[in-house]
Amino acid sequence: MSPKHYYAAGTGSYDVTVITYKNNISDTIKQCVSINGAATNAFTITDTTICKESKPIILEVSYPDIAQYFWNTNDTTAAIKIHLPCTYWVTVTNNCGSYTSSINVNEVDCNFQTYNITIPNVFTPNEDNNNDLFSINIKDIEKISYSIYNRWGIKMKEETISGLTPSNQKLVLWDGRTTTGLECTECVYYYIINYTSFENKEYHSKGFLSLVK
Repeated sequence: MSPKHYYAAGTGSYDVTVITYKNNISDTIKQCVSINGAATNAFTITDTTICKESKPIILEVSYPDIAQYFWNTNDTTAAIKIHLPCTYWVTVTNNCGSYTSSINVNEVDCNFQTYNITIPNVFTPNEDNNNDLFSINIKDIEKISYSIYNRWGIKMKEETISGLTPSNQKLVLWDGRTTTGLECTECVYYYIINYTSFENKEYHSKGFLSLVK
């Protein structure tokens, strides 16, 4: 006889008890069984990103069995509250043994935002009078400073423009030439744009720009 059981809960570790009978004599065997074997599948926590100065978030370990938890923060619960970027790890222990997994928590500046500005990602300075210039559309922006770099970090253009009007307008930033007037090659470039609204609020944009001829 080969007894079978389907574990609907899926991956995890389970205590299994088998009782056999023969000639009115019983025998009991207890054993811990690991479904799917791999320790990394015993629970799931994934990398995540938080905002600077944001409210704490909850990191939680999902495990289909009664277990003990130990985090590198010295917490011993299945869920912890965190608010700092770091690599967090947790060790889960039950009757079958111990399993360790980690999660990377990164941090970004969620206030790094755009405001009344439209920025293209491709321009074609081939003198056909069609999309020859890297231009942006702005509104209600009083001052703008920007810089453009090639893939080696060499600055192609830098400028500060102030005294702008609050109306909608197109602003030309770059003609696809170096600071010495040489034509730049087809490539992907990187821009950083800082600008100030008429309400004296500062905003930022950054991204990649393709020069195609």
